[in-house]
Amino acid sequence: MDLFCEDIENERLHFPNLNTVFDDAEDNNDIDLNQFINFIKKLKSEFEDRFIDFKKIKNVVQILNNCFSLHPNGEWSSEATSVFGSNKAALQMEIIEFQEDMSLKEKFTQVTNTLQYDQFWMKYVCSSKYPELKRLVSKLCTMFGSTYVCEAAFSKMNFIKNNFRSRLTDEHLNELMQISCTNFTPNIRKLVKTKKCNFSH
Repeated sequence: MDLFCEDIENERLHFPNLNTVFDDAEDNNDIDLNQFINFIKKLKSEFEDRFIDFKKIKNVVQILNNCFSLHPNGEWSSEATSVFGSNKAALQMEIIEFQEDMSLKEKFTQVTNTLQYDQFWMKYVCSSKYPELKRLVSKLCTMFGSTYVCEAAFSKMNFIKNNFRSRLTDEHLNELMQISCTNFTPNIRKLVKTKKCNFSH
């Protein structure tokens, strides 16, 4: 926004229509640039107010694409604790172990070429081995879910937790929600072909 304010006062490279108005005007003094500058300053102020929370997680989001160069005791771990409620000690120990895992490092290098960081975290990082890291990354990746996605997930949760279920408990709610919210369709025929049937004699 600062760039735009300076640009309006000087060359107006980013405002070609305003430049045309200036070129066509007989007297440039008739055009009040302050109204445009004030508008942009108000817009900047509005952005700062609305997106102030993003400054709080500035260092945490680096974990998505820069996880192997983060310092275990860096600012990101404090931000993760204060904003997302992560266990700082567990998170620090997990990142140390994570950074030493050569197979993950190799997979990350492959994923970096395609810029699919979310797939790396969801596909290759094990929840049982790195629970705090995985939980943190899941929260970061789902921060920008739309209202529709949230409402659809809530409806699916209500359906899962109905009165007619027999063995589905709240302990399994996370897994059940993952299954119900994914768009993955299993290949039943292929799965059945790989199983051997044991017939009784």
